[in-house]
Amino acid sequence: MKRHSIQKQLTCLVLAAVVVMGFFAAAVVFGWSYSAHQYSAIVAQSSAFTTLSNEINQAYIDLDCYIQNPSSEALEKYSLSIQNAKAAVEEIKNTTAVQDIYYSVIGIENMIREAHYLNLEIINQLDLNSFNDIYPKLSESQALLTYINLRMATVNSLQNEWMQQQLSQTTARVQNLVFLLIPLLVILLCVLLLFGFRIARRIILPIQQISAQANQLAAGDLSAEDIPHQPLLEFSVIANSLNKMKRELSLMIDKIREQSNIESRLHETELENLRISNDLKNTELRVMQAQINPHFLFNTLNSIGRLAYSSGDNQVVELIEALSDMLRYNLNHIGRSITLHEELDNLKNYIYIQKTRFGDKLSFRIHADTQRMDLQMPCLTLQPIVENAIVHGLKPYNYEGCVEVEITDDDHWTLVSIHDDGVGMEPSEIEKMVSGAFEAPDQSVKHTSIGFCNVKTRLNSFFGKQDCVTVSSELGEGTTVVLKLYCEKGNQNV
Repeated sequence: MKRHSIQKQLTCLVLAAVVVMGFFAAAVVFGWSYSAHQYSAIVAQSSAFTTLSNEINQAYIDLDCYIQNPSSEALEKYSLSIQNAKAAVEEIKNTTAVQDIYYSVIGIENMIREAHYLNLEIINQLDLNSFNDIYPKLSESQALLTYINLRMATVNSLQNEWMQQQLSQTTARVQNLVFLLIPLLVILLCVLLLFGFRIARRIILPIQQISAQANQLAAGDLSAEDIPHQPLLEFSVIANSLNKMKRELSLMIDKIREQSNIESRLHETELENLRISNDLKNTELRVMQAQINPHFLFNTLNSIGRLAYSSGDNQVVELIEALSDMLRYNLNHIGRSITLHEELDNLKNYIYIQKTRFGDKLSFRIHADTQRMDLQMPCLTLQPIVENAIVHGLKPYNYEGCVEVEITDDDHWTLVSIHDDGVGMEPSEIEKMVSGAFEAPDQSVKHTSIGFCNVKTRLNSFFGKQDCVTVSSELGEGTTVVLKLYCEKGNQNV
């Protein structure tokens, strides 16, 4: 069965309506434009007549003011009124279409010119003669004003007759246009109603069927029957699309449910992995705190033995106390924060032990320009960085060099800069050390890069930031590690 398109029928209907309405609109616009033009011309001429009458009378008022009290201001007002009157005359001559009015205005123009000449003579003789001498000319000028007003009254009468005639003609044209357009509009409306009713009958039933199906789908009922076959092309496309959408929605919902179950299990696995990761970090810290590098302890004990053999007991006691304080510090502060002052004390014990081991080859300098010694931070933070500087930076120089620790305050954080003048590193080596992937040639010192990465992770976690540790280095110039200790903590987990 052939399907008929509503689009073609609606297009024909719309085009016919547009053509007729366009004709109707053009006729209305033409009639309105013509009427507006006629009315504007009438109003302009009426305004020009009013202006002419007012300006002539105002000129004589200004003249009287000048005669009674001569002044430049009164004379300027008189001249302006005369100029305005002449301009009004020119406007009337240029716009009027009635010959009687045109020639009457020319007569008024001549009388205005003659009156103006008399007024100028009066003004020029006012200072030279008495009022009695200029009175005859003033009377003659006043008589001209009377003639001008009489002529203006005659012209106004002609103008009013012409205006009435024009308005009557314009009204008649508009009425004829309306009488012509109203039947056309009625016919157009009847045709549109008939055609619209015919189309509506063919649209309403399919719309009701499609709406019912759409409501069932919106309510989540995917078991509803398919929309029946539609004879109209557009509704057939919509019905087929809805039927297809219903089937695809059913399949999609089944897939979403399956995917949701998988994601739920995956989320549980990720949470478990996160818990395991946190446990591994804590375990790594505890292992590092428990070991503190067995080689370091071994070398320290050798140093203690040599000192016990070659020197007095006081130096041995001091070395043992420093080592004991370090072991006690690392064992007693697991899992909690400490102050910057406590961390510096632990670092000084470590430095004392290393100085005892390497003697004058290795030097340390600590400059603490800070008022925040009670600033909270993770434990075992500075010692791994200094150890990293010794092992990686100064070992190739047979442990000869200097490690500097400088502490300064900023507005919102305290900076701890640890610098060594060792061999330095390539950018790729810095990246590996920061990520914990640094492969040391000597496995005995590999743990220092792991310790550095652990310090970085714990600092970022403690302060809730990602910029707590920065590293800069140049080959042959040494390495600088800067720790940024924020004044406000972001996380209590150290």
